[in-house]
Amino acid sequence: SKHETYTLAGGYTVKDLQAANIVPAETPAPQLAIFVEVCKRTQLDPMQKQIYLVNNKGKFFNIVSIDGARLIAHRTGVYVGKSEPMYDKLHDGTYKTKADYQKGESPKSVTITVKKVVAGIIADFTASIAWSEYMDGFMHKSKPFTMADKTAEMHALRMAFPELGQLYSEDEISATAGENQAQLVDTEEWSAAINNCKTKPELRKLYSENKEVLALPEFVGIVEQITEL
Repeated sequence: SKHETYTLAGGYTVKDLQAANIVPAETPAPQLAIFVEVCKRTQLDPMQKQIYLVNNKGKFFNIVSIDGARLIAHRTGVYVGKSEPMYDKLHDGTYKTKADYQKGESPKSVTITVKKVVAGIIADFTASIAWSEYMDGFMHKSKPFTMADKTAEMHALRMAFPELGQLYSEDEISATAGENQAQLVDTEEWSAAINNCKTKPELRKLYSENKEVLALPEFVGIVEQITEL
């Protein structure tokens, strides 16, 4: 069909993106056309997972990775950098650092400041998130600081750079999708979690605790491995 002939930077076609799970195979032609235009407008590379498309119960979202968002900010020429993440503001106005937490503990809130030159002055754009609104799934429990940092940074980047427009991270979309919506899945991170399982019992445990995710078509090979164990 016509939309399959759309070509992106690097010579990728829609078929290439579907084969790489960058866009769902069932994506309607109009939604594919929108995704292609967003890729061209933002100059993000879907094959590097800077931008991709997800289907959440029939509703499609253009998702930008934190690397893609940072790239958009850098290209403006006015991005100065960001602060270190700060956790759980204390009564005296200071914040905790990651070193203040014991293994297995998670922060309740995360604050990050993005710096941008505005009219010759370095301005701060600070965003704080409540981690309980986003903490869902294995990756969020196993790497709470990494995931929370990325979500807070995404909020701050969007505050500073309107160029990000209607581009969101998977965590943000998952948080607003509602309890009855399907969980959005980052296959790259889940594949890493699977590969980190060194023994058969570890793999069984991962599967038993996350059956709803690992039973998805993307992980059919894993399910077959587990049923053979």
